[in-house]
Amino acid sequence: MKKKFQTNLIFEIRDIWPFTLTEEGGYSKINPLMIITAWIEKWGYCKSDLIVGTMPNLNEHIYIITGREINFECIPFGFELK
Repeated sequence: MKKKFQTNLIFEIRDIWPFTLTEEGGYSKINPLMIITAWIEKWGYCKSDLIVGTMPNLNEHIYIITGREINFECIPFGFELK
């Protein structure tokens, strides 16, 4: 759709999959569902023009997965009282 409509693809990350399932849920990294979600995660990181996430250090995770710097913007939950 990105090429068809000649627009930017923004990939929003709210949770790191399959990392959460393997570390917290106890699932094996070779579980077919974990392999598929890892592939989708990497594909989304590589094909998107901008990645938006709620975690401040998500760019480090993205670098580990893709091996390159990708345009990332952190939009944390909540607001700042002044």
